[in-house]
Amino acid sequence: MYFFYFASMAHLNHWKQKIQERRKKTPFLEYLKEIGSWYPLVLSKDGNKLSRYPITDRVWKLSDTVEYEEMREWFVASWLVYDENISFLDNYKKLWLQIPHPRMLQRNSENCDYVDDVISSKDSYLSFMIITDCSNNLYSLIVKENCHDVLNSINVLNNCSNIFMSNAVMNSYNVFYSSNIINSSDIWFSSNMMACTHCIFCDGLEWKKYHIENKEYSKEEYEIKKQDILKDKDKFIEYRNWVSKKLTNFWSTDAIGNSILESTNVENGSYLYRVHGGRNLIMVGWSEWDKNIYDAIFAGSYTADDMYGVMISGINTSDIYCSYAIIDNCSHVFYSYALDTCSYCIWCIGLKNKSYCILNKQYTKEEWQVLANKIFESMDHDGTLGEFFSPELNPFHFNDTFAWLIGNFKKEEIKKEWYLWREDTIKIDVNESWDVISISDLDQFETFQDNIWKINPEVLKKVIRDDNWNYYRIVKPEYDFLMKHWLPLPRDHWSTRIKSNFWITK
Repeated sequence: MYFFYFASMAHLNHWKQKIQERRKKTPFLEYLKEIGSWYPLVLSKDGNKLSRYPITDRVWKLSDTVEYEEMREWFVASWLVYDENISFLDNYKKLWLQIPHPRMLQRNSENCDYVDDVISSKDSYLSFMIITDCSNNLYSLIVKENCHDVLNSINVLNNCSNIFMSNAVMNSYNVFYSSNIINSSDIWFSSNMMACTHCIFCDGLEWKKYHIENKEYSKEEYEIKKQDILKDKDKFIEYRNWVSKKLTNFWSTDAIGNSILESTNVENGSYLYRVHGGRNLIMVGWSEWDKNIYDAIFAGSYTADDMYGVMISGINTSDIYCSYAIIDNCSHVFYSYALDTCSYCIWCIGLKNKSYCILNKQYTKEEWQVLANKIFESMDHDGTLGEFFSPELNPFHFNDTFAWLIGNFKKEEIKKEWYLWREDTIKIDVNESWDVISISDLDQFETFQDNIWKINPEVLKKVIRDDNWNYYRIVKPEYDFLMKHWLPLPRDHWSTRIKSNFWITK
């Protein structure tokens, strides 16, 4: 028995190493296309309900979050027997098409109907991945840990507030049109700032205050110049373009990429925090060290180790291979989706508190080890071992996903590879009975007289059409924030704002 156990574990480690070797060599754009195409950044309408999934025959049934959680125990009763006469894709596709999927990823949220991937947060709108004690976040991506009033921003972490059109902000407040801001406040049109306050048009400063274009002024001089700069609202986008797109890596060694904090031995990384050893990583890390992570997006957590080809992982996850939405407390998971507190699972979907499952079927440890070896041997033979999920399974429109946000892909190339493509315009949150105006019409709703900035509240009743004929509107929390901070109305669609605020090097 002991010999069988150690021989089986040796087989498993052999296949893990094979996957690791393949993922460590993935070209950046291939990694981005393969994995980033599984995270949607546009919601769809499913009848009168919202959904992360567009209407497609690539998913069987959609369920509300509560219903989905109640059905998890049933998922293990919907198992399939591995058919060695058909491919990995065909085996997995059969299970994929008979298990329901959650319409939205939401847990313990309040007033977040238009938010996907939200946990323990409230009062947010058209945002994605809002995690733990956050509120009033609009049109933003990745906002975590006690952050509030964040608009049109990317990767805002740890006790931030009043953040607008910015990216890579941590432990800061009152940050506008800026990038890579750490432990700072009252920052405008600046980048790569550490422990600074009251700065405009600055780059690469630490422990400075009352600076404009990296030049120090008295408090009185600074306030006069600031008022003069900020009253010219028409130039804000031009000013934003002045900000450096080369983001500093703070407290990191042997790290190649953008905005990498307290990390070592990283190649092709962007927006990382405490990662030791990895390649092709975007928005990975946590407050504890994460080790040996390759080809991952939105991954990393407390004590995360050995993840290869992963889109989204939760707390305490390790040994995760080619999987998606592995929530919490999981290990030794392969080619699986939406697992919670599971271990030793292959090709599984939606399971919770399960171990030694294949295609959702429960096995003994010994049975699992024998079948796992046979499956990995077959995948290695046909060349699929180490690949992520096939484009033929992908249920999202490619041009609505994280991959499209970053990469330079051509529509013809993408469709040829069997990814889906959205042809319609975006109208997810608009009232079609309202008046439609163009971006150029927004000027009539803004005035700056007697040194007072005003936005006519009538704009709340309008639908705005951008140059690509996508539609958006101004909602009341957004209007209040713009008025409070004397900010101009947005001149582009909210999805464009998300894309414009994501800067990456590779």
